Amino acid sequence: MAASFATLHVLFLVWFLPATFSLSFFFFKVESILNVSCNEKDKQALLTLKRGLTDHGHVLSSWSDHKDCCIWDGVFCDKKICRVTELHLNYSSLGDEISGSLLQLEHLNYLDLNGNDFNCTPIPTFLGSMFSLTHLDLSGTNFSGLIPHQLGNLSSLRYLSLWSNFDLYVDNFCWMSGLFAIQYLHLSYTNLHREVDWLQIMIWDGMLIRQK
Repeated sequence: MAASFATLHVLFLVWFLPATFSLSFFFFKVESILNVSCNEKDKQALLTLKRGLTDHGHVLSSWSDHKDCCIWDGVFCDKKICRVTELHLNYSSLGDEISGSLLQLEHLNYLDLNGNDFNCTPIPTFLGSMFSLTHLDLSGTNFSGLIPHQLGNLSSLRYLSLWSNFDLYVDNFCWMSGLFAIQYLHLSYTNLHREVDWLQIMIWDGMLIRQK
């Protein structure tokens, strides 16, 4: 009887120890994933961006050097690569200057500034060098002047919205030829009257459709 109990005890240990090790390893992996910190280069780029902006709604109050930037309001990271991939800053009462530090966010693919007020300043031309962007929303941001042709460099861009910027204008649509992936383009209330080559382009309610 004692021998049987000893055998059972040994078998239990043989089963229990690997199971415990596997479970501990599982929780270690989960904890590691949840506690991934954002890239330091991305954090400093965002802090520079914050310093150039007015933040009337205090939306950026969570953007602190003492916190992981992946848990800041409006910031989303890809946990696998520990890099910032999305900025959701729409209707955040932001204004003033958009810093070129955004260029350091090499994996940023989604930028939404819809509903902020940049006080009739031009759209920054450096946005045309953010080649990883697939979504760019500058609707209702009170930008003015010429829509920069550099936006045509964004060959991966699928979504571009510039509507409700009443002082924006275009001089031609040649830059659009570089938007190979575009699926949605909204230009309502943009001044299109300086464009003279209408042969290859149709306009309907501010949406552009290039003829085949």
